[in-house]
Amino acid sequence: GSHLSPGYNQDVLSELLEFVDASAIRAVADLGSGSGSNLRTLKHIFRAANIITMDLSWDALARGRAKDIDVAPAQSDAAAILLAAGSVDLLVCTEVLEHVASMNQVIDEMARVLKPAGIVVISSPNYLNPMGIRKWLNDRRLGNEFWDPWGGHPGFERLMLPSTMERSVGRHFRIEQIRGAGYLMGWIPLGYRRIGIRNDRMPMRWLGRLPLIRNLAINRYLLLRRKTRAAD
Repeated sequence: GSHLSPGYNQDVLSELLEFVDASAIRAVADLGSGSGSNLRTLKHIFRAANIITMDLSWDALARGRAKDIDVAPAQSDAAAILLAAGSVDLLVCTEVLEHVASMNQVIDEMARVLKPAGIVVISSPNYLNPMGIRKWLNDRRLGNEFWDPWGGHPGFERLMLPSTMERSVGRHFRIEQIRGAGYLMGWIPLGYRRIGIRNDRMPMRWLGRLPLIRNLAINRYLLLRRKTRAAD
């Protein structure tokens, strides 16, 4: 389950990438690519770019490559990205940062491999809603942060809030666009598996374009540009 994502993530990713000059993108890295959910979108928009898919799981990378042979898979830890400094124009990291041990270390690595003024698109769960209260309570009950509202995968999942993300990215990046999607899952936290199916079909992306309301969805997306100077 951790190697997949709902289809509406691709709709939001496509919308955000409309703000990027595709003709200027030559190298794209999909960090934590799983089995290639983002691949079709990235190949469609950046037809001339070299695309590198990166994940801890070689099996997931192999499944992604089977969808399109014209990509370069690389098994890599997000906290030690196997790319040279300043080698990437665009980096995509969807539904990954909530699972890493040190979010700041991963974001430092993103900044390192990006070219000056390079672009990042990040998505993660967002718990500034009643589902977040449920996760907080269950994490306290379990004594760890392993409770997953979707029931899709075991393991660590940080309780992500807008402030959590913005503190971490602000050291290296400037936020250019914010989107939200998925409101049923965040605001009807009982019977969450059944609600999750409806949420995937009706993500109400139009609400995710509205200031403040976009920060209450169950998924939150940022389009970032790497700062070229500390004062940017």
